[in-house]
Amino acid sequence: MNTLYPFMHYAAPFALIMARVSGVFLFTPMLSGSTLPARARVMLTLSLATAVFAFGPTSVRELPPLDLVTYVPLMFSEVLLGASIGLIGGLPLILVQLAGYLMGYQMGLGIAQTFNPSVESQGDVVGQLLFYLGVSVYITLGGLDFLFATLLGTYDNVPMGAFSADMVPMDLLLGVIQGGFEMALSVAAPVLGIVTLLMVAMGFIMKTMPQVNVLSIGFAAKILSGLLMLTFTIFLIAEVSVEETVSVLRAVEAWAESLGK
Repeated sequence: MNTLYPFMHYAAPFALIMARVSGVFLFTPMLSGSTLPARARVMLTLSLATAVFAFGPTSVRELPPLDLVTYVPLMFSEVLLGASIGLIGGLPLILVQLAGYLMGYQMGLGIAQTFNPSVESQGDVVGQLLFYLGVSVYITLGGLDFLFATLLGTYDNVPMGAFSADMVPMDLLLGVIQGGFEMALSVAAPVLGIVTLLMVAMGFIMKTMPQVNVLSIGFAAKILSGLLMLTFTIFLIAEVSVEETVSVLRAVEAWAESLGK
């Protein structure tokens, strides 16, 4: 039993480190979905927690004696901090998918719903396309590396268990969501506009030439015109996605750095 005491002494700090790391894996797209096997998530969490425990600040390895009543709130605090970073940092991917969903719904593709295992939600093919475009942008920019670096930086300025529920950045979260909705609408605007003009034109045709079966050609015309406009604007969408992702990641980093002030 005496030979196990040193390990038991460090078990509580290591569990708290794992709790903060696991918070990122719980809410970040690409990491929280079923596309990444549960065993892989566990191994990544263990590896990152071990690295922090071995090479992080000395304060993360030293904790005063704690009872169970005190330890459980500390675990929740650590998970909440990691989840805040992961949730806000991963919102650009969800908002880009929202833009695709708006386009697909207006084009009439909302009926063809598919399941996206990355975010464990349903969406149409256009939303899936823009989601994977956002994933490509996110990985190219080093978004995951940036999130992990931000998380690791919190061990320098946020002591173990010092994060509380009132420190959750609700203003930042709401600001990112509001800006993301505006971005989604601006990205979807060209497709929404061309489809709306097409619907107005079909209305005039239906009134002036009733013998033309607008319903038979209108559905295909909306899809074709929407996809053509999406093709013309795909590079612009990628640029907007880059700007939104960089802006959100920098905001998350600034918030994490402000925790120690």
